[in-house]
Amino acid sequence: MSNELSAQDLLPPEIGLTLLGFEKSEQGWLVCAEGRTRSECPSCRTQSTARHSRYWGQLQDLPVQGKRVALQLRLSRWQCRNRECEQAIFRERLGELEPHERSYHNEIQNCPA
Repeated sequence: MSNELSAQDLLPPEIGLTLLGFEKSEQGWLVCAEGRTRSECPSCRTQSTARHSRYWGQLQDLPVQGKRVALQLRLSRWQCRNRECEQAIFRERLGELEPHERSYHNEIQNCPA
């Protein structure tokens, strides 16, 4: 049994994010991923592929192998295409990954390739 982690150990496919890269350092794990190519409006449930903008978010995960894990996520804001919906723009939701306290910004991060 190996003590090395795979990409799927750090970011399981069922989460719906695309892994951009990851690396392990003395400080811990850095995992970079981007969001989906479409999203559902939280108000009317209409699927949208009309991306309004993108931004970077960072989440802190539980430690892995005794090391801290930082998730840097490139997420999107979407335009709702339902003309009857009052919510014109909405941000991508991460479901169970979505914490109450998070850090989002527009700076480009140095993610491993």
